[in-house]
Amino acid sequence: MKHIITLYFEVYLFKNMVRCFRATLTSFIVIISVLSLTCSFYIASNVARSTARCSHDMGRHSIRLKSKVSNWIESFLMSQQPKGVSLQDLRPLVEKQNLTNFTVVLTGACGGIGSAIVDVVLALDGNVVAIDFDDEALMLLQQKSPEKIMTYVSDFRDLESVSLVAQSISDKVSRVDILVNNAGICYLLEDTELEKAGASKQGYDNCFQINYLSHFLLTEKLLDKIDPFNGRIVQVTSGMSWCVDGKALIPSNGKCHDPAASRSDDTRLQRHISAAYGNTKLAQIWHAAMLNKSGRATVVCACPSWAATSIAGKNTDEMATLEKLAFSTRPQNNEEIAGPGIRSTLNAMFLPRTDLSPELLSCEQSIGNSKVLGWIFSDNIKPNPVLTSDIVVTYGREKLVKLIASVIVLIFQRWAHEDLILQDNSFESLNQNGQVKLYEWSLRAIQAYR
Repeated sequence: MKHIITLYFEVYLFKNMVRCFRATLTSFIVIISVLSLTCSFYIASNVARSTARCSHDMGRHSIRLKSKVSNWIESFLMSQQPKGVSLQDLRPLVEKQNLTNFTVVLTGACGGIGSAIVDVVLALDGNVVAIDFDDEALMLLQQKSPEKIMTYVSDFRDLESVSLVAQSISDKVSRVDILVNNAGICYLLEDTELEKAGASKQGYDNCFQINYLSHFLLTEKLLDKIDPFNGRIVQVTSGMSWCVDGKALIPSNGKCHDPAASRSDDTRLQRHISAAYGNTKLAQIWHAAMLNKSGRATVVCACPSWAATSIAGKNTDEMATLEKLAFSTRPQNNEEIAGPGIRSTLNAMFLPRTDLSPELLSCEQSIGNSKVLGWIFSDNIKPNPVLTSDIVVTYGREKLVKLIASVIVLIFQRWAHEDLILQDNSFESLNQNGQVKLYEWSLRAIQAYR
């Protein structure tokens, strides 16, 4: 018996050593890849400077070589988009659910993902309740189908504005078949001023309120219109939820009981900005898990990976880069009604209830657009040994995940796209204590606007 117990522990320790080795090897590969890219650009720039000092003939040869190399790199990085979504893909799913004359409530309706979803819903003969802050863009959107699109202007930095819109929708719509919580912002590195990363009308951090708390309020006010089993709520989340450990989302016991993520903190502003987006995406997953456990709704999380949207700002260079490398949200040919950038969201909207796995309903997994993140972070049974290591915690977990996302995922996501992908959420997304505490705090925070 003693030998059996000893053997069991040896096998257990070996398995964990293998897992740690895999995680360490993955991090090493990521670091080597980043260093290789950096060295390549450094060498290329020095070669370019050196050749500029050479003779005119040598300069012409070097320009030709540089042009060939640049074209090869561009063709490698900007490979053909994966196939988009067609009516033939979606009609069987819609028919299986007996969705006729259905209504979709959609936030961020005028953005890249939102406007593409509107086109799909119209193509399926559905109705859209479009919510956005841009009144001019909403007017243009409604012109696509005035009889099928109802528009509402709402500022998600103001809970009162959200409450009024939600009440108006509730009064005018008999039922909501699908609610898509899509609107969101993220802070850029230069957004270090408090007014940009600062307070909403209710005093909360703008990113926290727009991405999470306002959607929490909207969802709570529309729940009575959504059938718990046949209706659907979709949280457009992100792999950036791996950036954070969730501690900043749990209300504190000090004088201010608000979660640290809900307030801008000028004593550690850069770190707050860096983690803000990830915190809101993890908060959305926690909210989804609580609703599913309560039986009040069927909620599915969707991660679009890198899609060509303006969420990071409307800077021309940044948008141009995203357009070249990210998934397109627009159809690429006459057979498609949407690009691959919204496939995960459409799957979350239209997959029949019977096809939703227990892992999706417990929010252990999200529907993804690319397998790359899953290759790097694939185990949510226990805390990731790399992300929780002392050096990463000190340096900044959010910095490492963003580095992986902006280099590895963005460059290679097109090669790992499939029609339906289930990707693991982080270990911290399963924190039931955090889920309960944030949910209870959120109910108190919106109480005056319900």
